Amino acid sequence: FMCLLLSCALHEKNVGTSFDRWPEEEGILQEVTAGAIKRVLARQAATAMAQDGLTKTEMARRMQTSRSALDRLLDATNESITLATLQKAAAAIGREVRLELVSREYPATRRRIRVPFLRTTMNRQGS
Repeated sequence: FMCLLLSCALHEKNVGTSFDRWPEEEGILQEVTAGAIKRVLARQAATAMAQDGLTKTEMARRMQTSRSALDRLLDATNESITLATLQKAAAAIGREVRLELVSREYPATRRRIRVPFLRTTMNRQGS
């Protein structure tokens, strides 16, 4: 990735480009954003599993899925995850999934990537 970044930085069309705008100008914004979201989700799921003391076997059992499906969820580089699998994982660790579509034109969203997050549902129930 650094080689790509350095290579692109040498092209005249990228002179003066901010790093925030570079992925969009290169036509890779969606790919970069999807990868970032998946890495965050994988890390959040793994962290919640560790906090709850869950093994992969127990997590897969709770999700009613295979260990290989769970491994795909926890693999930060594997972006082929369905919302159904994500929902099962969230429920298995006492979380919920929240997704949000935001306007591309809204200035605040241009400077940061909004990612879905897993939230503990127990806090809402007063537990």
